[in-house]
Amino acid sequence: MRIKHIFLQNFCKFYGYNTLDTDIYDRTEISGANETGKSTIKRAIQHIFGCRDENGKEISGIRPHDKDGNDIDGDITEMVTVEVDGEEKVLKKVCRKNYNKKGEFTGNVTDYYINDIPKKQADFDSFLEECACDKNRFSLCINAMTLLLKGGTEQRAILAETFGKHSNDDICDMYTEFAPLKSVLHDGTVDELKKRCNTQLYGTSGRNGSKGLQDQLDDIPTRIDEVSKRREDIDLAELELQKNALLEKLTDNIEQQNDNQKRMTEYDNLSDGILELKIKLGDLEHEAYEANATKREKLNELLSAVKEDAHVLDGKINNAVRTIEIQKEDIEDFKKKKEEQKVLWQNAKSRMFDESTLVCSYCGQEYPAEKKEQLRTEFEAHKAEELTKITENGTKFAEEIERLSENISEVNVILEGLNTERNAKASEIMKLEEQLKDIPAKVDVSGTDEYKAIQSQIAEKEFAMNRYADMQSMRIELKCAEEEIRSDIEQVNKKLASVSINESVDKRITELEQERKNIAQRITDVQAQLDLLKKFSRKKNELLEPDVNKYLEFCHVKMFRPLVNGDTEECCDFIYKGEPYSRNMNHGARILTEIDICNAFQKRCGVELPIMVDDTESLDPWKIPDVDSQLIMFRRSDDASLKVEEVKNEQ
Repeated sequence: MRIKHIFLQNFCKFYGYNTLDTDIYDRTEISGANETGKSTIKRAIQHIFGCRDENGKEISGIRPHDKDGNDIDGDITEMVTVEVDGEEKVLKKVCRKNYNKKGEFTGNVTDYYINDIPKKQADFDSFLEECACDKNRFSLCINAMTLLLKGGTEQRAILAETFGKHSNDDICDMYTEFAPLKSVLHDGTVDELKKRCNTQLYGTSGRNGSKGLQDQLDDIPTRIDEVSKRREDIDLAELELQKNALLEKLTDNIEQQNDNQKRMTEYDNLSDGILELKIKLGDLEHEAYEANATKREKLNELLSAVKEDAHVLDGKINNAVRTIEIQKEDIEDFKKKKEEQKVLWQNAKSRMFDESTLVCSYCGQEYPAEKKEQLRTEFEAHKAEELTKITENGTKFAEEIERLSENISEVNVILEGLNTERNAKASEIMKLEEQLKDIPAKVDVSGTDEYKAIQSQIAEKEFAMNRYADMQSMRIELKCAEEEIRSDIEQVNKKLASVSINESVDKRITELEQERKNIAQRITDVQAQLDLLKKFSRKKNELLEPDVNKYLEFCHVKMFRPLVNGDTEECCDFIYKGEPYSRNMNHGARILTEIDICNAFQKRCGVELPIMVDDTESLDPWKIPDVDSQLIMFRRSDDASLKVEEVKNEQ
């Protein structure tokens, strides 16, 4: 497969009027100053073929943006014309923004085309795989940095997968010393198995780390010392003698307590009798108190009722007094009104007819005789009516004064009866209060015959108890001695229990010793497997070296490097004239090594694909190797604009 033409629009560096539309040759040099678009072309080639970049990351961020970092809208178009078996195919990807019916952005969508025929992504990828190889190997075939930027372990794994001719089972069958690994190697790769062995031996670090077998083995002596500290030094025979002596002493003590039990029963009976008699005394005092309290309660109830009646009478007396005062005020008010009516009557009686009203106020002439008579008649009628009204009002006020005076007399009679009744209640209250004072707060029943008889019985029983005073102290002494003996027996039993503790300590130490042997054996087994895996890995890499080197022409690969101590360590160094790529190899030799690596992968995969090489300004044109694959070389120059030129082979 060869790239014939590239067209880029709105892809990274190339957007707006600045599009890329150029042919690509068998030997193509793409040059220009920094930021002219060299890396963009490289990313476009990787993206169109579905490859990842040299660091294994997916190609992203292809949409162009302005100087402020804002994305520029528009479809991203990348179109690459390739020649496959003499037939040209146009591969195209169009990345566009997708919007819903509301005009809201929902994400980016990529459309795939082959010769302008829409394809699904799976069909597009299948076409590339059929024409060349899968995506992972495609990246290795077109760009050696995909391999060289990985670690040595991963590099060896990739080389083994691509160039290796001997499977793990084949190597185990070829060399009998590796036969024990045959089944184990089905669990994972050699490096994974070595890592598992190291984890088993040395554990993992970190907050959630675990201890390995070596740490567990180192912990066993400490654990044995901790268990040994629980052992106690005891004399079993001496403890048994102590226990037997204490048991005999306890038996004697209990027998002595049993001998005194009968007498103590009599003592307890006397004590209980005294208690019952004292309870009777308390009952007598309580009964007297209850009778006294009942009497006081009844008097208090009667006193409260009389006081309530007195309170009601006080209310009635106050109401009567207030009624008299109000009615007296009303009488004075009516008297004032009656005097006012008297004055009004006298004024009305003395009022005379005004003769001037008989003359017209407009023309000054006297009214006719009839008119004059009418005016005089109207005046007299109005005067008589006014006098009648005033007289009626005066009579009404006089009647009210008489009625109120009669009411006051009636209320005074009632008030006199209420005061008499109130004085009687006051006398009754005083008598009841005197009766309450005469009732004592506490009743003394000690002078009654019944109380004296009970006290006499108590004295007789207390006198009888004095005979048992020594026996009571002996009983207490024996009981205390019994508790002390039992406490001593418990202490001896605890020491005897230590015998079983020592037995468990010995048993645990035996278990730990066996655990130490088991761990030591496991360490031996795991270490043996780890050593065998290292030998297997070395043998596998020894077999892999010639399998890879027969495809390399400029350089060769070495899977081991010598150490200062005379040992060797695994590596993956590509060597030219004794100098590894990763150390002091000059830049030109590095470029030729990269081309050689890509060429080797293509030979092994049976494909011819473009090979991309960076920084070729350090490579002399005549040193460009003559390879069957297409070479696309990127060179930094002082040209302000991007140049895509064909390079003739000068060899």
